Amino acid sequence: MLVTETNGVFVSAVTRSGLLFGVFAFFSNLGLGILLAICTPLCGLVWGIGAGIAAVAWNDRAGGPESPARDGGIAGGIAGVGALAGVVLGMVLMFTVFGGQDAAVELSNEFYGQYGFDLPAGQFDSSLQWVGLAFTACCLGVFNVLILAGAGAAAAAVFAKRRGNETQDLAT
Repeated sequence: MLVTETNGVFVSAVTRSGLLFGVFAFFSNLGLGILLAICTPLCGLVWGIGAGIAAVAWNDRAGGPESPARDGGIAGGIAGVGALAGVVLGMVLMFTVFGGQDAAVELSNEFYGQYGFDLPAGQFDSSLQWVGLAFTACCLGVFNVLILAGAGAAAAAVFAKRRGNETQDLAT
């Protein structure tokens, strides 16, 4: 792993790539967590591919990295931590600030009424919604980390192979 100095701090290409795409993933998943959290894995796929390619492209070692899939997977995993934080924070904001809890209460009351369950006003326990929110956010976040790491590893391996073929073609 190539390590470069930036303002007195040594940072590898893999770490730089993971942190940069982790910031991108955090903000995009924050927005998607507020609007439509189920779409975060698709966003994770895009950022994971970017993190993997950047990890290989920023590696200045002659001949490329020794194990590009590992480097891309680590970069994608680092970016996945940002995605996890973004989706959890986005879903909490959606639920508290933007009225998601009120909508959930209305929906559950309508559901109970539709199927003939009598639920007197004030007996709805919203703590179950918080448990569901936490479980959903954590599951989506962990799934996102896995997608980012896998996409990063695959993209890095493909990019390194294609880049190696291009340099061989230029040498001949």
